[in-house]
Amino acid sequence: MTQKKGMVDLLSLKNNEIRRLRGNEISMIFQEPMTALDPIFTIEQQIVETLKFHKDLNKKEMKDMALDMLKKVGIPRAEQILNEYPHQLSGGMLQRIMIAIALICKPKLLIADEPTTALDVTIQAQILELMNELKESYDTSIIMITHDLGVIAETCERVAVFYSGQVVEEADVAALFHNTAHPYTSGLLKAVTSIGDKSKELYTIPGMVPAGGHMPKGCRFEERCSKAVTICKEKAPELIEIEEGHKCRCWLYNESGDDK
Repeated sequence: MTQKKGMVDLLSLKNNEIRRLRGNEISMIFQEPMTALDPIFTIEQQIVETLKFHKDLNKKEMKDMALDMLKKVGIPRAEQILNEYPHQLSGGMLQRIMIAIALICKPKLLIADEPTTALDVTIQAQILELMNELKESYDTSIIMITHDLGVIAETCERVAVFYSGQVVEEADVAALFHNTAHPYTSGLLKAVTSIGDKSKELYTIPGMVPAGGHMPKGCRFEERCSKAVTICKEKAPELIEIEEGHKCRCWLYNESGDDK
């Protein structure tokens, strides 16, 4: 296992080493709770499965932990819910159960993949508030994967904007929203601000994302960028720090592109 200064290279781990981490040190909340849970097992069976693999507990201890976790994520009638099946519960309830399963072993890292996409606005707000509360009480770091900039503004401290498989901008939340650097990020924010403005059309970024395996020689965003210059087509920019804690992958900020 490759390890240096407390860091682990996950790609170097063997299958049995990965299994010890998965669900224990690192957990995940999937995008669609209706399909992430197994319809033939009760809620209790699905929560304690993680405990069976990672903890040395008896049946009663596991049930008590599952019950306590359901209460912590705000599930009413928790003891009754343990005996029910996924199809008997609403989307919001299922997402809370997914969070309970992910946090039952108190992981150091929680990966949340679009955790509120399938939920209505009211339930979405409740789930985000719950995740923020649990993050503090469990001292767990969260990686939030989402296209919803409102979710990012409400839950995140730092943001990495991806385009075509690359990080194009990375900054803390305030800098990203108020001092946007990359043209792609600017386009995303313009699309959001134009949603509620009935006086103009919804803003869209022109063009299409490059097809996988057919990436351009230069900047991957060049064909869609209104600020593109010659070097953008010829050479790919590096991700550089343009100010403290703020990185951008764009020739507008790269000194080696001054002769463009």
